[in-house]
Parts: sequence; C-alpha cells; structure tokens
Amino acid sequence: MNDRKTPEEVLGFNPKTNEPKIGWLSITPEVAKYILDYFNKDNRKVTQAQTNCIVKSIKKDGWQDNGEALPFNVEGNITEYQHRLEAITITKITVKVSYRLGVSTDCFTKTARAKPRTPVDEVQRKDRTAEKSHVTILGQVLSRRKGEKLIMQNAISQWNNWKNTIKEGNKIVEDFFDTIDNAKFTPYTRVFGAWSTLMIKAG
Repeated sequence: MNDRKTPEEVLGFNPKTNEPKIGWLSITPEVAKYILDYFNKDNRKVTQAQTNCIVKSIKKDGWQDNGEALPFNVEGNITEYQHRLEAITITKITVKVSYRLGVSTDCFTKTARAKPRTPVDEVQRKDRTAEKSHVTILGQVLSRRKGEKLIMQNAISQWNNWKNTIKEGNKIVEDFFDTIDNAKFTPYTRVFGAWSTLMIKAG
C-alpha cells in the first residue's frame, strides 16, 4: 500500500503544470524534505559545502528573504533552491516563501547566465562613490592584516570601517604614480594602495 501523500495534501497544489502560477508556501522541514524527495529529479548535484554555508548563514543572521521564488518546472521538478531546502531540514526552521509554477525545463540551457555578484558589486550597491580599485585595496588590506578575507558577507561592514582611510591612501598612491614613468610598478598599484592605507591607519 502506498502511503505517500499527494502534492495537494502537502503543498496545497500540484507542481506539475504548464500553467504559470505564483503563490506562497509555508515550508517546514517536513515539506522541504518532501520536495527534495519527490520533486528534485532534474537538478545539479547537491554540494555539501554550499548547504553548510547556508546553514551557517541562517544560524548567524536568520533566514534572509532575497525575493527569489521557489521554481518548479512544467514537469514538477524544482530548478533551484535545493541547497536552501537542505538547510531548512538541518536547521529545523519554518519559512514562508513565494513559489513559481510552469518554469521552462530548458531555462538554464537556453538563457544567458546571470552575472555572479562580487564584493565590489556589494560595496557599490550601498556606496556609489566606491571605485573598483578601492574595493581591491580593501581586499589587499584585509589579507595583509591576516584577518578576515573580503567576501560578500563582510564587504559592506569592512568597507564602512576602512573607506575613508582607503580613499586617502589611494590618493597618495595616485599622486605618486603621476610623478613617475615606470610601467613596471603599475601591476602593484593596489599593493601600494594597501600599504599606504595601513601606514595611515597606523598613524
């Protein structure tokens, strides 16, 4: 006897449909496992490192609603979200998310890839005055202090800590490079910028 519950009983809808639809779904750990068990047959392999990263993020900052919907393709399989669902089962949280039905099965094959976000993008999202070179110097500064690495999660907080000093240090370096005619130093401009920043910070 098959005791498996129907999608309508668990989800409130059948994800296998050609009709586009948007709605809201409360995802408990049990619902997350149900989706992973029965509607995750057309996805990339789960990466444990990515699941661990999301679990760590949830434990530190809670579940963050980034506006992305849980997508089901026309065959009823999810095309994204599997690592987040895995994290829900591990952390035992319940979250309310939007879902989208009727997604194309070829959506990843035939569409242009989204541009991956970087710490530069994250800093410039909050501070339009930040230049790419400034954020590169920030990365150099953090690596030379042997503290945190510059990542998406700390980009804004570290930029706020260092931005004024970095801009001052970068100005000194730019003035220096304006006075010399030696191309061999050019690849090290950001290293010079980090050194200048650290010297200013040290007084």
